[in-house]
Amino acid sequence: MNVDNKHHLFSSFCRLCEKVSKSSLKDKRSLIKKYIDLWRVSSSENGSIYPALRLLCPSLEKDRVFGLKEIRLGQEYVKILCLGKDSKDTKALTGHRENNVDFSEVVYNVILSKGSTELSTMNIEMVNNFIDEIALGFAKNDKERINTALKHLITNLSALENKWLVRILIKNTRLGLSDLSIINIFHPQAKEHYENGQDLKEICVQLNDPHSRSRKQLQVFKPFAPMLAERINSTHNVLNSVSQFVLETKFDGERMLLHKHGDQIQYFTRNGHNYSQSLSETLTPFIKSSFGSDIFECILDGEIIIFNEMSQKFTTKNESNSDVKRMKLDNLDVEHPSYIVFDVLLLNKNVLLEMPLLKRKELLRDNFQEVPKYFKIVEHRIINEKCEAIEALNIAVENREEGIMLKECTSTYKVNIRRKGGWYKLKPEYLFGLVDDIDLVIIGGYYGQGRRQGIISQFLLATLATENDTKIFYSCVRVGSGYSDNELTEILAKLEKHWMTPDVVVDSVEFAKTKPDLIIHPKNSLVLQIKGSEFTDSDEFSTGFTFRFPRVVRVRDDKEWLDCTTIEELHNLRAQGNGMLNTKRLQEDSDDESTSKKRKTGGNKTLAPHFRVTETDIVDVSCDIFGKREICVINGSEDFPKSKAEELVKMYNGSLAANPGENNYCVLANTVDDMKSRNMIQSANYDILKLTWFIKCVETRKFLLPIPSDYWFMSNTTKTRISQFFDIFGDSYVDFINSTSMKRTLNQVINFKPLTEKQLLEIENCVWNNKTHSLNFFRSMKLFVITNNHCFDPRLKINESIALFYGATLVDCFTEASHILLDFNDSDAVRLCDSMKQEHLAHDVEVIDSFWIEKYIETCYKNI
Repeated sequence: MNVDNKHHLFSSFCRLCEKVSKSSLKDKRSLIKKYIDLWRVSSSENGSIYPALRLLCPSLEKDRVFGLKEIRLGQEYVKILCLGKDSKDTKALTGHRENNVDFSEVVYNVILSKGSTELSTMNIEMVNNFIDEIALGFAKNDKERINTALKHLITNLSALENKWLVRILIKNTRLGLSDLSIINIFHPQAKEHYENGQDLKEICVQLNDPHSRSRKQLQVFKPFAPMLAERINSTHNVLNSVSQFVLETKFDGERMLLHKHGDQIQYFTRNGHNYSQSLSETLTPFIKSSFGSDIFECILDGEIIIFNEMSQKFTTKNESNSDVKRMKLDNLDVEHPSYIVFDVLLLNKNVLLEMPLLKRKELLRDNFQEVPKYFKIVEHRIINEKCEAIEALNIAVENREEGIMLKECTSTYKVNIRRKGGWYKLKPEYLFGLVDDIDLVIIGGYYGQGRRQGIISQFLLATLATENDTKIFYSCVRVGSGYSDNELTEILAKLEKHWMTPDVVVDSVEFAKTKPDLIIHPKNSLVLQIKGSEFTDSDEFSTGFTFRFPRVVRVRDDKEWLDCTTIEELHNLRAQGNGMLNTKRLQEDSDDESTSKKRKTGGNKTLAPHFRVTETDIVDVSCDIFGKREICVINGSEDFPKSKAEELVKMYNGSLAANPGENNYCVLANTVDDMKSRNMIQSANYDILKLTWFIKCVETRKFLLPIPSDYWFMSNTTKTRISQFFDIFGDSYVDFINSTSMKRTLNQVINFKPLTEKQLLEIENCVWNNKTHSLNFFRSMKLFVITNNHCFDPRLKINESIALFYGATLVDCFTEASHILLDFNDSDAVRLCDSMKQEHLAHDVEVIDSFWIEKYIETCYKNI
């Protein structure tokens, strides 16, 4: 590599990344393209941009694993920088998750505060060599090797370079472009080649010419992303539109692609990870006889699964504590890996991707031999009717199998395709109502990562047990999916005041070995309805078991903390379903989207009750409350069901509608947690009123104009009308307040989000007519002070205090500053300031000195 090229310097690379991260999407692509083109022209290594691209797209190098995440890196930085245990910098580096900040920015600010602003002279090749050392150290479990390489990088790179080093090591560059999008900027076929070969270095060499076009074929020992199956339920249109399917049992194993060339066999996961080293001892010697002497080369698609010699059957992930990819040799007489093959993709130089599935199945049967307990070819049969698929699923459920696979007979093999490929998987947990729901209470929370970094985004849930008349909650599952960002915000708002640190003792709660990041007493918590696929033993929870694939269905606002599912009920469920959470059979005409009871097979098809409008033709109008206004009722409560509300709408002269039309007055709902309510809210076309408003109208026998607290949701037209009579807290401009309305209004004030500093400044400017308040000259100033560590400047310190007196805010981070205060005669301070500004070209900041502050205050007083 030619070190003289400035763009080969790691500092130049970091400046590019910094600029890309702050640019628009269009500019991001343009900047990266210019960098790639420059590299192509100037590089001496046949123009290969591989050294830079592996830093720009770190997640695409599967074989370069560092084993370093934010927590471990924070500890290493503390150790290498010799920071005090209780110092401010140590707390920042080890507590970034709680502070909701980007860890790389924390590293940047800590190193910047040490005066490390001079950019290094290290080039990209040198940095890559040290990063390779870290990866090699992780692979060989050599901590000293990791620490040596990491120490050299941290101590020799500037603050900006350390920031991007961290992002590379955690494989999240936060550029605003995915790594696959970046390599597609390099070449329009790069993504396709990566999915077929997953070799970044080879791609950089083969596609160095941006105008070249080639078709990437499967190659032995070159991993690729396999074809995936699309999830469907029993009502999916494909079951009615396709005449014939290949039906296979779905095994609960690890997807694995087997590559063979001569006597060598290698194994690759769906993500391209190579497990040949371990499986070459535990599996390969036992399956060599499966390949005839005429099979010189092949690629097979299948799964590896554990076979238990004691039970003489295949076991699921739930039934064994062993990792099938890393089994121990001394335990193979008890359990061992087996290869379950269902497709052949390459056979003796012949690529079979375009061959129909049934033809590939024939080749698989004709050319490979089963080895009992070690190598099994998946059995299949042709089905022609939807009822056959449903019956096969029921049999799979009863046999405690994971589900079934349905594949179109004529489907070809499409690499890295899931949707519309012709392969479908049908599992119990995809069918609403077939799997039992469980109500559990939140007892803890975990901080998230990525876009949910710094906030609680996962919850620890517990079940209730009664022991000697004492209520005890046992942890049983950790859940982090099933809710949107908005729903998560609502949950956190309800729990915010009640979180406690894990060192607080809660007598009625039993945690396991480790506690969550925050805990909460069940009486101050919420009950969540969750769904899972099956029970699995686990010592991470105090129950001794948990659930596979848990997800939240909804928040049970109607349940108190003591109403959650008990541990006895869970034990009964586990016994009833033989470890599975599905205890029901699916009928051919079952409605997977409905929570109502199953209809009898062969009965007349009707809408579920909650979608049906009550027959009200025989209801007489007894009183004119609603004056023919159109009202649509979408749900009711246990005490006031939907059917009763609809009868009363008709009885009191309302116009009842199954779905809201153009002249709809309102939609009535007891809750807006269901799908229909959410869709209406998303459309923003209708006013959704609470059922309690309707009940008040009926009880008082008169039409009551709704007030803001009566609405679940307002259309824009209603919002405009309501704002003329009520303020943002729901307080009327004309009606006298009473104790009830006052309490309601104050609750709204408490829950109201505080104004931002920018909003406060706009209000102040409006109130003071943009004139400065006599004691608030610098209220919008964010002041960062650069001082000389070797010489104390009293004038600078005095003016810093004066600025604070007149409303300025002192900040510790340069990037947060609007003004930088320094002594213009201090050359070191000026040089440090210039370096900071150069590294943050997009940051608009004004540099001032003591004279500027004194002059500004003098001017302000003259204008009063």
